Parts: sequence; structure tokens; C-alpha cells
Amino acid sequence: MIGFIIIEVDDGFTIAEVPAGSTPESVATQSGGVLVEGGPYKSFAEASDVLAALPNPYESKPI
Repeated sequence: MIGFIIIEVDDGFTIAEVPAGSTPESVATQSGGVLVEGGPYKSFAEASDVLAALPNPYESKPI
């Protein structure tokens, strides 16, 4: 395993595992998403911390 990445899929942002021999880009594509943060992060917890700090692109701003 290389680590963990953050991808965007239809349901929003999620964390995906990158196995040995794969690239972050290929894992994002195979998951049906796009790469948001490629890291790769050493642990799921580290990726979770980064994900929690990202701005929410789905949050609407008051007019």
C-alpha cells in the first residue's frame, strides 16, 4: 500500500486507499471520481484530518 488520497465522487469527498502498483490518479478514475488531494497520506487518520480542513464546495454562501 502506498497510502491514502482524497477524491471527489458523486456523493462528495471521500478517502480512497492506493495499493502498491497503483497511482493516485488511477485509483480516483477507477473509483469514478477525480483526485482532490493526492497526498498520498500515510494513514487514514492523516487523510481524515486533511479532509476535515478542506472547504465544503457544496455549502452555499448567503447572498
